[in-house]
Amino acid sequence: MTTKRRTRGSGAIERLPSGRYRVRWWTLDGRHPSRTFTLKQDAETWLRRVLVDQEREGYDLPSKSLTVATLTEAWWETVGHSVKPRTLERYEDHRDVITRMLGDVPVGALDYDRVQRFVNDLRAVPYAPKTIRGIYGVLGLILAHASRSGKIHKAIPRPTLPRVERPLLTIPTRHQVEQLAVASDARLWAPVILAGYCGLREGEMLALLREDVHLDESAPWLLVRHARNKTSGATESTKTERIRRVYLPARVVEAVDQHLTEYAGELVVPASASVLQKSWERSRHKCGLDAVRFHDLRHAAASMMIAAGLNVLQVSKQLGHATPTQTLNTYGHLFPDDMSSAISRMDEYLAA
Repeated sequence: MTTKRRTRGSGAIERLPSGRYRVRWWTLDGRHPSRTFTLKQDAETWLRRVLVDQEREGYDLPSKSLTVATLTEAWWETVGHSVKPRTLERYEDHRDVITRMLGDVPVGALDYDRVQRFVNDLRAVPYAPKTIRGIYGVLGLILAHASRSGKIHKAIPRPTLPRVERPLLTIPTRHQVEQLAVASDARLWAPVILAGYCGLREGEMLALLREDVHLDESAPWLLVRHARNKTSGATESTKTERIRRVYLPARVVEAVDQHLTEYAGELVVPASASVLQKSWERSRHKCGLDAVRFHDLRHAAASMMIAAGLNVLQVSKQLGHATPTQTLNTYGHLFPDDMSSAISRMDEYLAA
């Protein structure tokens, strides 16, 4: 009976009835050459060398006729049902850039230097550092798919990517949130209050249904179940694909209650993304706050929650972050850092 051992998934050593050891390895064009050795150690050494040489070569002959465009098309066919629509839109934009700039490049010519040159060309366009990282990320997905399907055989080392600087947050004050709400169209002032004090994302508000709002509870709340795609208008899952309960301060309850009384309909926000954006541009211009984006209302809400004493976990749940770590990474500098009072509380606890 022979004993077979797989090595790195692309070769094997088996002991023959004669006592010798046979090495077999597989190439991407379907061949499986072999060689026999007296000693098992010699067989293992030979197999390691073959695999290293095969990896150094990178591609077998059939793949040299392939282009990056061919790999991209094959990958794209697998993507549609595996990612959210918003992610698919972003992937499609990045895919088009890759096809335009790298599509004619033979797979066999795609190495570290060529990928680094591609990244440098993206910087020269110029694309923003975050966008460049996104485009390279899609290229990585394409190459990973090609590797799994046996079209390429080696990983290309990661190029040097531009550094993404964390932008300074624009955080409207409570007074500015109220100003912006008053300056908004009549049917959109309450949604501005809702975003500015509770931190709902724009797409989440546009998908909010009247049945999701519960103002008569002892602690009023609403349920964020969906988001609306701002481009297509389609209803999607939330960014984190989770449903969350958002508790409402009295100021928000007052505004939303008045809004629901004045405007009938299934949707809480009776407007499209484009209508909301046009209203927002007019209101911020009236207030002299042209640099404030609608998303910055979310930052305002987070800052007020922190100032009111909510802890990291509570803020994270209200905002719908994937993890409290994301909350800390974004708003950590807003949390109080008074260690002297913290130690005093610790002393009080230990003395009790």
